[in-house]
Amino acid sequence: MKFSYLTKNFEIFIFDFDGVIVDSVDIKNNFFHKFFLEYGAEIGNLAYKYHIQNLGISRYEKIDFVYNNYLKKKLNPNTKKKILENFSNKIIASIQVADFIRGIKNFLINLKKKNKKCFIISATPTDELEKIVKFKNLNGFFLKLYGSPKKKVQNYNELLNKFNIIPNKTVYFGDTLNDLQFAKQKNIKFISIGKNLIENSDDYMFTSLIDFGEIVY
Repeated sequence: MKFSYLTKNFEIFIFDFDGVIVDSVDIKNNFFHKFFLEYGAEIGNLAYKYHIQNLGISRYEKIDFVYNNYLKKKLNPNTKKKILENFSNKIIASIQVADFIRGIKNFLINLKKKNKKCFIISATPTDELEKIVKFKNLNGFFLKLYGSPKKKVQNYNELLNKFNIIPNKTVYFGDTLNDLQFAKQKNIKFISIGKNLIENSDDYMFTSLIDFGEIVY
Protein backbone atom coordinates (compact mmCIF):
# COMPACT_ATOMS: atom_id res chain seq x y z
CA MET A 1 0.00 0.00 0.00
CA LYS A 2 1.49 3.33 -1.07
CA PHE A 3 1.22 6.30 1.26
CA SER A 4 0.73 8.61 -1.72
CA TYR A 5 -2.34 6.62 -2.80
CA LEU A 6 -3.90 6.90 0.67
CA THR A 7 -3.30 10.64 0.94
CA LYS A 8 -4.56 11.24 -2.59
CA ASN A 9 -7.85 9.44 -1.94
CA PHE A 10 -8.57 10.28 1.72
CA GLU A 11 -8.69 13.39 3.85
CA ILE A 12 -10.06 11.91 7.09
CA PHE A 13 -8.21 9.08 8.88
CA ILE A 14 -10.03 7.41 11.77
CA PHE A 15 -8.40 4.77 13.95
CA ASP A 16 -9.54 2.18 16.41
CA PHE A 17 -7.15 2.02 19.36
CA ASP A 18 -6.37 -1.45 20.74
CA GLY A 19 -4.62 -3.55 18.12
CA VAL A 20 -4.41 -0.63 15.70
CA ILE A 21 -2.37 2.02 17.51
CA VAL A 22 -1.19 0.10 20.56
CA ASP A 23 -0.46 -3.63 20.81
CA SER A 24 -2.80 -4.06 23.75
CA VAL A 25 -5.38 -6.61 22.60
CA ASP A 26 -3.85 -9.61 24.38
CA ILE A 27 -3.31 -7.53 27.52
CA LYS A 28 -7.01 -6.64 27.67
CA ASN A 29 -8.14 -10.14 26.71
CA ASN A 30 -6.14 -11.73 29.52
CA PHE A 31 -7.14 -9.03 31.98
CA PHE A 32 -10.86 -9.53 31.25
CA HIS A 33 -10.43 -13.25 31.95
CA LYS A 34 -8.48 -12.67 35.16
CA PHE A 35 -10.96 -10.03 36.34
CA PHE A 36 -13.83 -12.54 36.46
CA LEU A 37 -11.83 -15.51 37.75
CA GLU A 38 -12.54 -14.34 41.29
CA TYR A 39 -16.07 -15.68 40.71
CA GLY A 40 -14.67 -19.10 39.80
CA ALA A 41 -13.06 -20.74 36.78
CA GLU A 42 -16.37 -21.39 35.01
CA ILE A 43 -17.44 -17.73 35.19
CA GLY A 44 -13.98 -16.58 34.20
CA ASN A 45 -13.98 -18.85 31.15
CA LEU A 46 -17.52 -17.88 30.12
CA ALA A 47 -16.69 -14.18 30.46
CA TYR A 48 -13.50 -14.61 28.44
CA LYS A 49 -15.30 -16.50 25.67
CA TYR A 50 -18.00 -13.84 25.45
CA HIS A 51 -15.36 -11.11 25.39
CA ILE A 52 -13.41 -12.78 22.56
CA GLN A 53 -16.58 -13.26 20.52
CA ASN A 54 -17.41 -9.56 20.89
CA LEU A 55 -14.14 -7.72 20.37
CA GLY A 56 -14.74 -4.09 19.50
CA ILE A 57 -17.75 -3.75 21.82
CA SER A 58 -17.36 -1.59 24.93
CA ARG A 59 -16.72 -3.14 28.34
CA TYR A 60 -19.80 -1.26 29.64
CA GLU A 61 -21.95 -3.67 27.63
CA LYS A 62 -19.78 -6.72 28.32
CA ILE A 63 -19.70 -6.29 32.07
CA ASP A 64 -23.48 -5.84 32.13
CA PHE A 65 -23.87 -9.01 30.06
CA VAL A 66 -21.61 -11.10 32.30
CA TYR A 67 -23.32 -9.98 35.49
CA ASN A 68 -26.84 -10.37 34.09
CA ASN A 69 -26.36 -13.68 32.30
CA TYR A 70 -23.60 -15.57 34.12
CA LEU A 71 -23.66 -14.17 37.64
CA LYS A 72 -27.43 -13.52 37.58
CA LYS A 73 -26.95 -10.17 39.24
CA LYS A 74 -28.38 -6.78 38.34
CA LEU A 75 -25.78 -4.06 38.79
CA ASN A 76 -26.95 -0.81 40.30
CA PRO A 77 -25.31 2.35 38.86
CA ASN A 78 -23.00 2.96 41.85
CA THR A 79 -21.71 -0.62 41.93
CA LYS A 80 -21.18 -0.63 38.19
CA LYS A 81 -19.28 2.65 38.40
CA LYS A 82 -16.94 1.23 41.07
CA ILE A 83 -16.35 -1.96 39.04
CA LEU A 84 -15.54 0.01 35.89
CA GLU A 85 -13.23 2.39 37.77
CA ASN A 86 -11.40 -0.57 39.32
CA PHE A 87 -11.12 -2.24 35.93
CA SER A 88 -9.84 0.94 34.28
CA ASN A 89 -7.31 1.86 36.97
CA LYS A 90 -5.75 -1.59 36.87
CA ILE A 91 -5.56 -1.84 33.10
CA ILE A 92 -4.21 1.66 32.34
CA ALA A 93 -0.84 0.85 33.89
CA SER A 94 -0.46 -2.19 31.64
CA ILE A 95 -1.51 -0.38 28.47
CA GLN A 96 0.82 2.54 29.13
CA VAL A 97 3.85 0.25 28.72
CA ALA A 98 2.44 -1.68 25.74
CA ASP A 99 4.30 -1.40 22.43
CA PHE A 100 3.01 0.58 19.48
CA ILE A 101 1.77 -1.30 16.43
CA ARG A 102 4.71 -1.36 14.04
CA GLY A 103 4.87 1.69 11.79
CA ILE A 104 1.98 3.62 13.36
CA LYS A 105 4.09 6.50 14.73
CA ASN A 106 5.76 7.07 11.36
CA PHE A 107 2.37 6.89 9.64
CA LEU A 108 0.87 9.50 11.98
CA ILE A 109 3.90 11.78 11.59
CA ASN A 110 3.58 11.68 7.81
CA LEU A 111 -0.19 12.24 7.89
CA LYS A 112 0.38 15.32 10.03
CA LYS A 113 2.89 16.64 7.49
CA LYS A 114 0.17 16.29 4.85
CA ASN A 115 -2.33 18.16 7.09
CA LYS A 116 -4.70 15.19 7.17
CA LYS A 117 -7.37 15.11 9.88
CA CYS A 118 -6.95 12.17 12.27
CA PHE A 119 -9.35 10.89 14.93
CA ILE A 120 -9.76 7.90 17.23
CA ILE A 121 -13.09 6.10 17.55
CA SER A 122 -12.71 3.20 19.96
CA ALA A 123 -14.64 1.03 22.38
CA THR A 124 -12.10 2.01 25.05
CA PRO A 125 -13.62 4.48 27.57
CA THR A 126 -12.95 8.09 26.55
CA ASP A 127 -11.24 9.11 29.81
CA GLU A 128 -8.98 6.06 29.56
CA LEU A 129 -8.11 6.90 25.96
CA GLU A 130 -7.20 10.44 26.93
CA LYS A 131 -4.85 9.28 29.70
CA ILE A 132 -3.06 6.69 27.55
CA VAL A 133 -2.78 8.91 24.46
CA LYS A 134 -1.30 11.68 26.61
CA PHE A 135 1.11 9.28 28.33
CA LYS A 136 2.32 8.02 24.95
CA ASN A 137 2.77 11.56 23.57
CA LEU A 138 0.20 11.12 20.80
CA ASN A 139 -1.98 14.14 21.59
CA GLY A 140 -0.64 16.22 18.75
CA PHE A 141 -1.74 13.75 16.09
CA PHE A 142 -5.49 13.59 16.79
CA LEU A 143 -8.11 16.30 16.59
CA LYS A 144 -10.51 14.40 18.83
CA LEU A 145 -10.75 11.12 20.74
CA TYR A 146 -14.08 9.29 20.89
CA GLY A 147 -14.65 6.32 23.18
CA SER A 148 -17.29 4.52 25.21
CA PRO A 149 -19.79 4.56 26.83
CA LYS A 150 -21.16 5.89 23.54
CA LYS A 151 -21.23 3.37 20.69
CA LYS A 152 -18.95 3.86 17.69
CA VAL A 153 -21.86 4.79 15.45
CA GLN A 154 -22.98 7.49 17.90
CA ASN A 155 -19.47 8.87 18.12
CA TYR A 156 -19.06 8.91 14.36
CA ASN A 157 -22.35 10.79 13.97
CA GLU A 158 -21.07 13.39 16.44
CA LEU A 159 -17.77 13.66 14.57
CA LEU A 160 -19.63 13.94 11.26
CA ASN A 161 -21.65 16.90 12.47
CA LYS A 162 -18.84 18.68 14.29
CA PHE A 163 -16.12 18.42 11.63
CA ASN A 164 -18.16 18.31 8.39
CA ILE A 165 -16.78 14.90 7.47
CA ILE A 166 -17.15 13.69 3.88
CA PRO A 167 -17.76 9.90 4.08
CA ASN A 168 -16.25 9.03 0.68
CA LYS A 169 -13.04 10.80 1.74
CA THR A 170 -12.88 8.92 5.04
CA VAL A 171 -11.08 5.69 5.94
CA TYR A 172 -11.32 3.70 9.18
CA PHE A 173 -8.54 1.42 10.46
CA GLY A 174 -9.77 -1.44 12.63
CA ASP A 175 -8.94 -4.98 13.66
CA THR A 176 -12.24 -6.68 14.47
CA LEU A 177 -15.43 -7.77 12.72
CA ASN A 178 -17.33 -5.16 14.73
CA ASP A 179 -15.02 -2.48 13.30
CA LEU A 180 -15.78 -3.69 9.78
CA GLN A 181 -19.52 -3.71 10.46
CA PHE A 182 -19.31 -0.16 11.84
CA ALA A 183 -17.52 1.06 8.70
CA LYS A 184 -20.09 -0.62 6.46
CA GLN A 185 -22.97 0.87 8.43
CA LYS A 186 -21.57 4.39 8.03
CA ASN A 187 -20.46 3.81 4.42
CA ILE A 188 -16.79 4.63 4.98
CA LYS A 189 -13.81 2.73 3.60
CA PHE A 190 -12.21 0.16 5.87
CA ILE A 191 -8.63 -1.08 6.21
CA SER A 192 -8.02 -4.03 8.51
CA ILE A 193 -4.91 -4.15 10.68
CA GLY A 194 -3.48 -7.42 11.99
CA LYS A 195 -4.49 -11.01 11.34
CA ASN A 196 -8.06 -11.16 12.66
CA LEU A 197 -9.66 -10.25 9.34
CA ILE A 198 -6.92 -11.22 6.91
CA GLU A 199 -8.97 -14.09 5.52
CA ASN A 200 -12.26 -12.22 5.57
CA SER A 201 -13.98 -12.50 2.21
CA ASP A 202 -16.01 -9.32 2.64
CA ASP A 203 -15.37 -7.27 -0.49
CA TYR A 204 -16.20 -4.07 1.40
CA MET A 205 -12.71 -4.06 2.89
CA PHE A 206 -10.44 -1.60 1.11
CA THR A 207 -7.35 -3.67 1.93
CA SER A 208 -5.67 -5.61 4.75
CA LEU A 209 -2.37 -4.76 6.41
CA ILE A 210 -0.51 -6.79 9.01
CA ASP A 211 0.74 -3.46 10.38
CA PHE A 212 1.63 0.04 9.21
CA GLY A 213 5.14 -1.06 8.37
CA GLU A 214 3.69 -2.32 5.08
CA ILE A 215 2.97 1.23 3.92
CA VAL A 216 5.48 2.41 1.32
CA TYR A 217 6.57 6.06 1.37
